[in-house]
Amino acid sequence: MENCNLKSAVAGVFTLVAIGLVLSPATASASQVSGNVYVTIDNAQMAAATIVPGYFPNGVILEQYFDSSFNQTYITASNAGSGGNVPNMLFSVNSNTSTITYANGPGLADNRTLQKTTMDANNTSVGQIGLTGAIRFRDALGATGNYNSSTDWDLQKVNGVWNVVSNDAGFGANTLFTLVNSVESVDGSGLLHLSGDLTWGTSVDGNYVGVMTYGDFFASSDPHHIFGHLELNPSAVPVPAAVWFFGSGLLGLLGMNRRKRVA
Repeated sequence: MENCNLKSAVAGVFTLVAIGLVLSPATASASQVSGNVYVTIDNAQMAAATIVPGYFPNGVILEQYFDSSFNQTYITASNAGSGGNVPNMLFSVNSNTSTITYANGPGLADNRTLQKTTMDANNTSVGQIGLTGAIRFRDALGATGNYNSSTDWDLQKVNGVWNVVSNDAGFGANTLFTLVNSVESVDGSGLLHLSGDLTWGTSVDGNYVGVMTYGDFFASSDPHHIFGHLELNPSAVPVPAAVWFFGSGLLGLLGMNRRKRVA
């Protein structure tokens, strides 16, 4: 009789779990790309790129990195970033599906934005991956007071080539970096993994996105001159609440059955 009761109770737990899974709300963005992007920059290699004289005559280097706490901060020549030029910069993938504008610049065109994420992990040829964060460039030897900030990034694939697109106000949406040696895959949970080496953006189509960004300033004699790396790691898949409920319920039933047998 006790075994029958236990089997009935377990069957009841399974039924409750099934009902919970059916009734649990399904999200429209279940396959939306998510996670964190880590970017590393080798300043010595970056400075080795051929630079148009007059603006960054000694080569350009990454001077400051700004994390998500600076999303609504207009980047100037003197902002203090998140620990300076850190070797492993975090750019979290944005969850918003529409671009958010923050009115905080000196003019309407200078506003910061939180770029949207509209890319499905199963179709990376459509949409974009919005990233949060910003960086600032300077002359490698500090010989000039010139600087350039690159803010509000997104990742796009154009003609099969991954591009890091900068959306700062002064230059519009242009490719800052191009990924070479890129590798992408989708894991068993349907989440996108992406990695690649960074070069200056090179032309991959006739539009602004895909054309070398800031072409007046940066020009590499070798279009595949590598000076950094990018890695997209997806978010961990949370265990559904129904599973936890089932596990705790089953353990409780087994414990009750054991106590009855001992008695």
